Amino acid sequence: MHEEVYAQTYICTKCGHFEFFNPELAKLVLEEREKCAKIQKEIDNFDKQISDKNNEIKNVEQQIDSIKEQLKNIDITIRQSNELKAKQQDLSNKLKALKADSQELIKQQNNLKRELEA
Repeated sequence: MHEEVYAQTYICTKCGHFEFFNPELAKLVLEEREKCAKIQKEIDNFDKQISDKNNEIKNVEQQIDSIKEQLKNIDITIRQSNELKAKQQDLSNKLKALKADSQELIKQQNNLKRELEA
């Protein structure tokens, strides 16, 4: 198929320099740049969300480690032990959910990166 491209031409009468301008093509280029900027902004937003999730994960892991240390204490009562074990289980469940959320964010971010590269 034969495609025709029209452009306005500007010529400098002093040096003979030519410039070509195609408003439709310029519009397409600007739209593509805006789209890329928007995608990059979303990628940056995912970076922050992933960082926040990783900080939460680290915090929960530290809490679990603290509970494990407390459970090693031989002077702990059965009631305290049961409460700590219940809290540890809740934190373990929360940790699984946070890791799953983090993986989903990474997946979405990677999809945007592929879209940006395309």
